[in-house]
Amino acid sequence: MKKITLLALVLCISVSSVAQDTNTYEKKIKQLEKNNILLQKQNAQLRTNVLKLENKLEVQNNSIDSLKEFVEKNTNKAIKTQQSIKKELNDTKKEQSTLQKSLGNRTIISIVLIFSVLIIALLVFYLLKKKVSKTAESISIIDKTQKSLQEESIKLDTKLVELLEAKIKVDSQTLTTHSVDHSLTLKVADEITRIEVNLSRMDSSIKGYKQLSASVRKIKDNLLANGYEIVEMLGKKYNDGIKASITFITDDSLAEGDQIITKVTKPQVNFNGKLIQQAQIQVSQGE
Repeated sequence: MKKITLLALVLCISVSSVAQDTNTYEKKIKQLEKNNILLQKQNAQLRTNVLKLENKLEVQNNSIDSLKEFVEKNTNKAIKTQQSIKKELNDTKKEQSTLQKSLGNRTIISIVLIFSVLIIALLVFYLLKKKVSKTAESISIIDKTQKSLQEESIKLDTKLVELLEAKIKVDSQTLTTHSVDHSLTLKVADEITRIEVNLSRMDSSIKGYKQLSASVRKIKDNLLANGYEIVEMLGKKYNDGIKASITFITDDSLAEGDQIITKVTKPQVNFNGKLIQQAQIQVSQGE
């Protein structure tokens, strides 16, 4: 009788132990599933971040394209790793009968795979951060170079304006209302318009900007005093009454129906109120 009781007790303990092990394994499976879901979210977020960075760096050189390929390769590796983990989990569910022997090894493999994906993600993030830092430095250098070129352009245009102003003073002494040669004045008007267009694209803090603007206004005032009017068009609203050679382009930033003169290749010039040169302009319009 004692042996039977002892045997029953041992049997109960074994059953309880098996039940506890089964519960433990089920908890580990659920934990692995949670880890897999978390990994999917992290991988999706990583891919989203990579795509955003790719869009921002699209204008950069071939080195960024190489980095993009590197990121895509590593993303594909991460996806394959995720698929491998999912396959491992599916296999684990099918092999619950042998889970006691294999769960330990599979748990280690899953942990190693998860850490591998995290290491890859950190590596990609580091490389992208490093590349963005280099890109920011390149942009800074480009900005400085552009500013330097703009300053040189202003210097050249300032010298040109001085020469034009001197030429106008000489020619203004011979101007009459009959048989006037407008060729020089029209060339001056074209140059003045070109300079004004360039100035409209520059920051007013550029060295020499204010001086050049003042010189341009002075020349225009001198021309006006001699009967020549350079009609202001740049940045103005377009209307059908304007007599000009016109090129229309679409600008999504404008509201539907809006039409703005965004480029003047040749200005409209009037002499004593009469048109002597028709304008050539570009008009941006909203769809």
